[in-house]
Amino acid sequence: MLREGLEALLIVSALIAYLKRTGNHRYQKWIWLGAAAGVVVSVVAALVINAIFTSAMAGTNREIIEGVTGIIAVLMMIGVGIWLHQKSCLHAWTRYISAQMSTALSIGSVLGMAAISFLSIFREGAETIIFYIGMAPSISAGQLLAGIGLAALILLVFTVLLIRFSMKIPVAPFFKAATLLIYVLAFKILGVSLHALQLTNVISVSQIANLPIIDLIGFFPTW
Repeated sequence: MLREGLEALLIVSALIAYLKRTGNHRYQKWIWLGAAAGVVVSVVAALVINAIFTSAMAGTNREIIEGVTGIIAVLMMIGVGIWLHQKSCLHAWTRYISAQMSTALSIGSVLGMAAISFLSIFREGAETIIFYIGMAPSISAGQLLAGIGLAALILLVFTVLLIRFSMKIPVAPFFKAATLLIYVLAFKILGVSLHALQLTNVISVSQIANLPIIDLIGFFPTW
């Protein structure tokens, strides 16, 4: 949440900075309206996916559903992550958004600017949802909400600092560390999901001798 949220915040800041440089301050509200719509649609999408997930587990084996869903989420997250952050890095994405903004300004389309801001935010929201699909079954609702709340609080502070004081954030080290942490968590989700399928005999279990179980990273010594 914090990583994707900060990336979305930097994109919105770039859009607002672009409007200021081009003397179009009056259009800022459309950027914020588009961003707010992106957040709302991301939340709605998350609730719909959660409802579908809960319905699918009704009357079935919970461990099997959670195991399969966790593996799919990890594969999607890794695939999306590699594509977005290697082929479409933050700077490239910001340049693309600026180009779209220039087009929108040239035709005087305020709705176009709102749509650009919306897509920028929803792009990050979609990544977050994909990761939460795999994470949610492994933790309590309280832990999930606490993590989201803490990230939202930190992002609020960053928003005030960026917008009011034009603070420069060392983006590259933060994103590298956060991305590494996300892949470590993906490894854990994958391990826990495979273990759940082993416990339900969906896939076979062959123990590996002399290796410890490490719950913290989702490591279970089996083939």
